[in-house]
Amino acid sequence: MLFRRLFLGSRPIVTHTSVRASASFGRTWELLDQSEKLIEMLGMAYPAFMLTKQGCLPCIKTKKLLRELGVRCQMVHLDGLSKDEKMAMQAFLRATTGAGSVPRLYVAGQCLGGLNDVRRKHWEGELMPALVAAGLKSKEAVQPAFAWNPLL
Repeated sequence: MLFRRLFLGSRPIVTHTSVRASASFGRTWELLDQSEKLIEMLGMAYPAFMLTKQGCLPCIKTKKLLRELGVRCQMVHLDGLSKDEKMAMQAFLRATTGAGSVPRLYVAGQCLGGLNDVRRKHWEGELMPALVAAGLKSKEAVQPAFAWNPLL
């Protein structure tokens, strides 16, 4: 079974089963394919989701930033994956996003990046328009990123 213990919050969400490949090379491709399907499925199911792990400091900081912005985002915990599944997910993420680490924030099916990328997009004023376009924030609630700074 692939991705048998992937959790959203505290409940399992993915229980895909598949035939095990006899060769390790075939299994690697099978796991990469499952990773791609999982990300596509999550993108269709949720306007925003974040791949995360328990105790990951960048993940905690990204969650805090989203909470401060008033954004509701589905958390997808990768802690329950097997070693092979984690390696396949990292390889897929590295190939598609340029980084294989968590957190990875997806909005409207597009990866916005990890903590540093999300912070940079917020500071440059690119994050809120993406959240508005995905229906996660209203236009009226959007303020410039540095509206709190009296010097700007």
